[in-house]
Amino acid sequence: MSKIELKANSLQSPQLEQQNQGFTLFELLVVMLIIGILAAIGIPSFIKQTVKAKQSAARESIARVNHAQVVYRMENDSFATNYSTLLVGTLDNNSSVDTYKGYTFQMSSSADTTSIIATPVDPSLKAYSGGTNRYVDSNYREFVVSILCEANTPGTATALPPTLHNNADPDCPNNYKNLNGNF
Repeated sequence: MSKIELKANSLQSPQLEQQNQGFTLFELLVVMLIIGILAAIGIPSFIKQTVKAKQSAARESIARVNHAQVVYRMENDSFATNYSTLLVGTLDNNSSVDTYKGYTFQMSSSADTTSIIATPVDPSLKAYSGGTNRYVDSNYREFVVSILCEANTPGTATALPPTLHNNADPDCPNNYKNLNGNF
């Protein structure tokens, strides 16, 4: 061995021993700090996406019930009174009340009108309502029209049904917006 190699080996030995000892406490704290910052940024975003997904499921369920009620009413003398008659999938109960994705759904029907409300269980969710009504105009033309409404603010207050008229299109309740064509 030459003098240069010996000198180089003696200089590297203490460094190699230090590297094999593991992480220092400071390095672990820095990694934990970075993970904490990423979690603080990511968790609220994840919660928002969860709320959006539940609200989307509620809107879709009401839209499916509205559509199924239109089809059912065209073939029958009245609207369906329970979810299992409509065969809409997510709401498949023999009664007019069902729960799904953080909402309680309630349906009421008569010969010419039907409404469905989705009341949230979680206060971060918005309430939804929908309705379908059948009417005949002055020219004896029959219409079956639906509406989908969203509460302007979230909360667990019981959802309000739309106003269903005997001779006109339905209207959303106060503090609700009409989502027809916008969801």
